[in-house]
Amino acid sequence: MTPVSPHPDHAARLRLALSLGEDARAIALRHFDPAGVASDDKADGSPVTIADRTIEETLRARIGREFSDDGIIGEEFGTTASRSGYTWVIDPIDGTRAYARGIPIFSTLIAVLERERPVVGYASMPVWNECVYALRAGGATWMPSRQPARPARVSSQTILAQALVETIQPHGYFEAGEWPAFERLARAVWRTRGWNDAYGYILCATGRVDAAVDLGIKLWDVAPFAVIMEEAGGVLSDWSGSGVGVPTERVLMSNRHLHSGLCEVLCVRGATRPQE
Repeated sequence: MTPVSPHPDHAARLRLALSLGEDARAIALRHFDPAGVASDDKADGSPVTIADRTIEETLRARIGREFSDDGIIGEEFGTTASRSGYTWVIDPIDGTRAYARGIPIFSTLIAVLERERPVVGYASMPVWNECVYALRAGGATWMPSRQPARPARVSSQTILAQALVETIQPHGYFEAGEWPAFERLARAVWRTRGWNDAYGYILCATGRVDAAVDLGIKLWDVAPFAVIMEEAGGVLSDWSGSGVGVPTERVLMSNRHLHSGLCEVLCVRGATRPQE
């Protein structure tokens, strides 16, 4: 089989995404205070800070200059329609509640979609100067804090009962009417842990946890990981195992070995095995 090479248009957008990530990190750290950061409540009750708004405004301006026909979907400033077929998806601060409380577990997330299919993904932990990024058909890269870049690879764990699974806090299952799913998950695996949002996904993409489970999130929370997980050797789907589109209501990412077993645990109605 002839190897597939990354598309040059995708590679150009990855280069910009990496540069945008550095811009976002500088802004996030400029405003971050371990004692807490002032925030306002949006219409949906979620918080927003000056860093959220400033990062997204800065990133939108650069994208507009360098790829003026590309669309943008951002958490803070809505949607700009695409004329090129490419759309950027931006979460300037994923984990604003943590950021506002001075907790350093927050991220910046950037994805590029080509006609709704993710082709570029970038996720960073600004305080720790760590990031993971991927280019469709170009692999996934992990840049740990203060260490050289290396390939990002999911774990090799094959036994569900020995798996470490990152997931949301139990009250999230309770509020969504999915408490039985959490109970089944907690009994089926070795340990569950509730690291914050994108950090758990980054841990999964780099093999430090074996799976991540979430529900009730937004496109900008998960879009980068649709390509990052695939290029790192893993799977991202909904709880039933369907990998069509970018799931948001019920999200599961894991190495391929554990995926069908986790689907069966989470979705007792039965699971479909993801396509290899």
